[in-house]
Amino acid sequence: MKKRIALGCIFVLIFSLAGCGQSKEASVEQLLEEELSGEITVSCYDPMSHKEFFEKAAKSFEEKHPGTKINVETFAEMPEIKTSEDSKIAVVTVSKEEDSQERADYIGKINTELMGGGGPDLLAMDILPFYKYADGGLLENLQNYMDADKDFAVEDYRSNIIEAMKYKGGQYLMPLDYRFDYIGYDSSLLRGDDESRLKAIADRISYNALFQIEKDSFLQENSDSSEPVRMLGMPADQIMLEELMRCDYNEYIDFENRKVSLNDGRFASLLESVKQYGADGYLRPVTSADQLGSDDSGVSFDMSALEKMRSEKFFFKSKSNYSLKEEVLRAERVADGFKSFGFGGGISSGDERNDRVLGLLSGNNGNKAFEYFNALGINSNSSNKALAWAFLKYLLSEEIQSDPQTMFIGLPVNNAAREELASKMIANNYGDEAPSEADKLTTEQKNLINRYDDTVESLSDTLNYWPIQDDTIKEMIRQETDRFFNGSSSSGEVAEALQKKIELYLNE
Repeated sequence: MKKRIALGCIFVLIFSLAGCGQSKEASVEQLLEEELSGEITVSCYDPMSHKEFFEKAAKSFEEKHPGTKINVETFAEMPEIKTSEDSKIAVVTVSKEEDSQERADYIGKINTELMGGGGPDLLAMDILPFYKYADGGLLENLQNYMDADKDFAVEDYRSNIIEAMKYKGGQYLMPLDYRFDYIGYDSSLLRGDDESRLKAIADRISYNALFQIEKDSFLQENSDSSEPVRMLGMPADQIMLEELMRCDYNEYIDFENRKVSLNDGRFASLLESVKQYGADGYLRPVTSADQLGSDDSGVSFDMSALEKMRSEKFFFKSKSNYSLKEEVLRAERVADGFKSFGFGGGISSGDERNDRVLGLLSGNNGNKAFEYFNALGINSNSSNKALAWAFLKYLLSEEIQSDPQTMFIGLPVNNAAREELASKMIANNYGDEAPSEADKLTTEQKNLINRYDDTVESLSDTLNYWPIQDDTIKEMIRQETDRFFNGSSSSGEVAEALQKKIELYLNE
């Protein structure tokens, strides 16, 4: 698959705060007293994750508030979506050629509009460098709105998620959802006191600690079988590198202070660790199931490779919170006929019949990371900030966030919606219609929902770290580290090259 690469998009963000708005701009308190009217525009790059969600919410909002208009604009082309079934595996594939230039073009478009004093009223930060806009005074500090709006109660939401996304003390992004990865283990592979040793580190999990505990069992399993049992169901490439960096990302790239620390030996050591884990047999080899391959009808997974990957046994797996629903049903022995599917790159690898939840990875400072699918900021240039905040608040409402057709990936930040959505998801997996009232749930369904909720909430309570990401920097890292994994550059050479490139980019 050909990839068109953009090394970066030049940002020259020289703004004066006086130039970002009118000289006699209304206070936040005054804005919140305005009658809602007029129109705003919501802009995002990726139509796959955002378009339907925003358009459905916009239509509902306009019905509740006559005289308002919410425009939704997307930039990228909608990918082709196909569902194929083979050997009882249903796979959803998303077909779109990766186009880094298209992403750079969108970022450049938004930059130009913002620098000219315009731009969309609400910005979905799917690929935009929000921290640069915040530093330039181009995003509203939403903390001011949260404090002034008597109808906004932070306790109604996942406050630890919102708080963790502050930047330099300000709330420039509002997440609509969140997601996290957890570590699962195959209980059938444990030996002796392995399980008690695992539980002992459940609060501070690292891959090095996991591998140390299971090393003896790993060697024993591989000596008894012609089919190797891998330590972790993850390939020895970019994916594992991202895993190792996730909880300590700011130690390598500190966006708030524009500091890069990639050439002090730690990053090179990480690269070497990934390669060594692969050489030791801890990680699985990269297969065709990890890539999208083309055929006459479009893009599809190699189903035979996928089936093989799903049947393999691994001591540990890094799994998305989306897998928790399946984990709960399996643990309660009601998984027969359960509707299972893979979405995009989220297909879990390996035999999962004996999997159990261990906990979250921890960074050096106790960081437990999460990400979002949808987060928005209000453009400081907006001429209708009252409507922008009202619509953003509506996107956070229980009504919107409990809709399984739109909130199908991330966990809602709205607490009531998260519980309601769980009820609908569990009931639907029995083939029933989603219940509108709690008393229509069966006892078995209620038990499952409670078990699922308890697991999600206990893990969510510990989330405290959101690693700031920049799409351009991610592409730089991918390009350079590819040179290490294909053997054309050493770990030190890659680290030094990235140090210079990212320093230059951050300080433009």
